[in-house]
Amino acid sequence: MVTVTVNAGGAWHRPRRRQERRSQVEVDPTDRSRHGRHPPTDRLENTSASGDSAGLTAFQTGPYSGLLTTGDPSDHRENRMKTELIAAACGFALLATASNAQVPVNIAEKVRAAGQAMDPTISQLYAPMFPKEAWAGVSIQRDIAYGSDPLQKLDVFTANGAKGKKLPVLLFVHGGGFTRGDKHGAFYPDNITLWAAKNGMVGVNINYRLAPKDPWPAGARDLASAIAWTKANIARYGGDPNRIVLFGHSAGANHVADYAAHPEVRGAEASSVKGVIMLSPAYSTAPGARPNPYYGQDAADLGAASGQVTRLTASPYPLFYGYAEFDPPPMKATASALIEGVCKTRSRCPRSVELKDSNHFSEGMAVGTPDQQLTGPLLQWIKALPAKG
Repeated sequence: MVTVTVNAGGAWHRPRRRQERRSQVEVDPTDRSRHGRHPPTDRLENTSASGDSAGLTAFQTGPYSGLLTTGDPSDHRENRMKTELIAAACGFALLATASNAQVPVNIAEKVRAAGQAMDPTISQLYAPMFPKEAWAGVSIQRDIAYGSDPLQKLDVFTANGAKGKKLPVLLFVHGGGFTRGDKHGAFYPDNITLWAAKNGMVGVNINYRLAPKDPWPAGARDLASAIAWTKANIARYGGDPNRIVLFGHSAGANHVADYAAHPEVRGAEASSVKGVIMLSPAYSTAPGARPNPYYGQDAADLGAASGQVTRLTASPYPLFYGYAEFDPPPMKATASALIEGVCKTRSRCPRSVELKDSNHFSEGMAVGTPDQQLTGPLLQWIKALPAKG
């Protein structure tokens, strides 16, 4: 276990209040040299920004003032009519999201130019938004074992002064196509648990066993084990063991959704989970899908959106769904299928948001930046979750 105390000089901003902290950096939280695997396909480069993102720093933003659209899968051109029907069926007004967009102009232009391509180079424009000053006031404990496998490790992010409190816990699960990825990178996905710590929560970021060596249900069972560890230990970090919110991106969103959808993978820890956030998962929406490296030959059921709709509808957890305007087609199709399908049961309709001028990579990298399309409504949703139940 590696303990990191981050108190870098400089000012950072919370919504609604400013606070300045100055002290000495003991360990650079962006230094990846001492930490685990991170395949070349996921490596993020830190280069200088240009255009409208230059000079912008994480958390230099005011309180979110936009409106939250509930049960709104898309206002994208080709899906507009379907969206209106879903929103009407769920009893919610359809609100445009474009006016709430805060994506810097140069990033928006790059995203639009790339379209739905999986382009990780967008990281070069987000990395400068997370200098050392952005990590001020947060302590990080890395590589805590929650199981016996080398990949069963987690990091805990806590704001200075959190100990002794009972703060909600945000537990994040990274993506990587089920076969790769890491909880720690140059700035992503650490920015997500950093955002949690700076917004009145304790952040937990996990690794898990990977396919094809460890197929279904290894990811969901690892998540259950990580939740169990969190429930048993998070009080010492200032977290509430009975208020855990799960958040997954891409394949990590599949693991989070699978945990919520499959009671057979859950144990006594399940009562501590109070909500589930899915950011661009991917399930099959067409018959005859090829075998999935994680779900295997049984992907026709386990990896199919139709089966997941039924299971998520029966799940006991409140749901939040986010996806990018320029997500690849499988993620866009999954968003339409899951939101529309689950919303047929009005009481289960997830709160959802389409992230304009965003793609599959930028939607997660934007967490903690002035782009609050996701974090604004997400923070509102988390705060509104019942403490019990």
